[in-house]
Amino acid sequence: ARNLFLPFRQKLTIAFGRPFRVKQMEQKRVPKEVMQQISDEMMYQLAMVLPEDYRGEYADLSKATTDYLEFLS
Repeated sequence: ARNLFLPFRQKLTIAFGRPFRVKQMEQKRVPKEVMQQISDEMMYQLAMVLPEDYRGEYADLSKATTDYLEFLS
């Protein structure tokens, strides 16, 4: 089924914390496991700018990876 809610890719900019973007990928379809890792990597970056009590599932920053993130200068 076609996703009628996302007909175009929208650009999203968040203006706090260390600037990053998701690295460009060669494949058109990204596996679900990779999408989850990308989401987790972004969430850990957001968690880093929150007070420890607000980090929830992302409180253990030692689990943070950046395999799919590219940091901007």
